[in-house]
Amino acid sequence: PPKRSAAEGAGEAAVGRREVLKGVAALAVAEKLPVDDKLTDGGFSPVSPPGVPDRGCAVLPPGAADARSFGLKCVGCQLCVSNCPGGCLEPSAGFRDFGQPYMSFRRGYCITDCVRCGEVCPERALNPLQREQRLNVHMGYAVWKKDLCVRTVNGDRCTACVRKCPVQAIHLVKGFPVVDRDKCVGCGACEHVCPARPMPAIYVKGLSEQRVVNPISEVDLLAEMRSRIEGGAAAVAARDGVIVGVEEGRGIGPLLRLMDAGKLRRAVVMDKVVGRAAAAVCACGGARKVHTMLAAKGAADILSQRGIELTAEKTVDMILNNDKTGGCPMEKAVAGLDQPEIMIESIRKAMKR
Repeated sequence: PPKRSAAEGAGEAAVGRREVLKGVAALAVAEKLPVDDKLTDGGFSPVSPPGVPDRGCAVLPPGAADARSFGLKCVGCQLCVSNCPGGCLEPSAGFRDFGQPYMSFRRGYCITDCVRCGEVCPERALNPLQREQRLNVHMGYAVWKKDLCVRTVNGDRCTACVRKCPVQAIHLVKGFPVVDRDKCVGCGACEHVCPARPMPAIYVKGLSEQRVVNPISEVDLLAEMRSRIEGGAAAVAARDGVIVGVEEGRGIGPLLRLMDAGKLRRAVVMDKVVGRAAAAVCACGGARKVHTMLAAKGAADILSQRGIELTAEKTVDMILNNDKTGGCPMEKAVAGLDQPEIMIESIRKAMKR
């Protein structure tokens, strides 16, 4: 083949780089393109970093407690910045707080089950948090600006902030986002995904004193779960002090639906009746504790295989069928079986018959 000049080679390389950049840009906006004529995720907003809103008060990492004590303790070592999985911490360039971290949501947002920054902080400027505490720490709250929102400016039906909020604190009311400040924890997910430019239409204002909402005690939680059972529910699941699933119906179906939806994992479960079959469902679903009004002998043995505690108000030899004329069909389906996974297979087969 004929030799090409250096200029020709450089020209081809430049074209190649341009094509690569176009591809990267296309990937970046992929989530913002219209899905159909009824729903878009931000429209055709330009791919450019958003401006920095005036927050009034900086959003500090979870566990900072209050701005004053954090400012006195933090030495600006950058360990939290370099270890942040969400990529949302940046060092301040200010005179008074030089090097100390604050949240910027241009490149990421605070992951709501992450406690890494408190784990690596050597000066305890950030109080160490347990994962179950994390969602109860409110670092700020989101503010929506109607005049900047693409729903107002372009008429686009953007739902980015609503869909990306990990605590369901944003809802559409009459076509526009409304923030529930009691639920909002200030993680910045909404600000990070907002396609409005040059400034995001929704941004987080920091709290000078972080608000920690203590989870409901287990005693109160069980009382609330029992009220749901007495109100007609068959099975209730709660996690981290919050009820995450309520199912009605008869038999083992309600528990199976909770398991299939992933709502039994690490959950406190309350069911009216727990036999060996129901115990197998709770075991496979990864429950933490099980409470019931009526338990069958042997149910505790199934749960204890997975380290799950069972408390029952009354224990009987056998769970009866709905007519009280014989044993429960699901208990018969798992008779002689001990492995929860095998018991679940037998239960599903019996339900199809």
